[in-house]
Amino acid sequence: MQQVEWEKLINSVRENGGWPKLLRLLGYTPAPRKVANGRYLTMRCPFHSEKTASMHFDTEGDGTYICYGCQNQGDFFRFIRRVKDWSQRKVERFLRRHFST
Repeated sequence: MQQVEWEKLINSVRENGGWPKLLRLLGYTPAPRKVANGRYLTMRCPFHSEKTASMHFDTEGDGTYICYGCQNQGDFFRFIRRVKDWSQRKVERFLRRHFST
């Protein structure tokens, strides 16, 4: 996928529900809670075991996430690839199906 197409797809994700919608589609319910004036969502990290929420999702900025426990970080694409263990092509199809306008 070309860079311009990829940027359009990522912008489409941000504009059409972003992290809250994506996390619901991936089965994270109840939804992660909002912190820091509603800008961030936080939840327990799916990549390591923990008792308190250390993963933060930026809902207003660049659409990134970071776990302060295991230091895993990235964007929508990387999160889906890590959680679902999907190929790049499958992630692209998933994002287009659920977020393209």
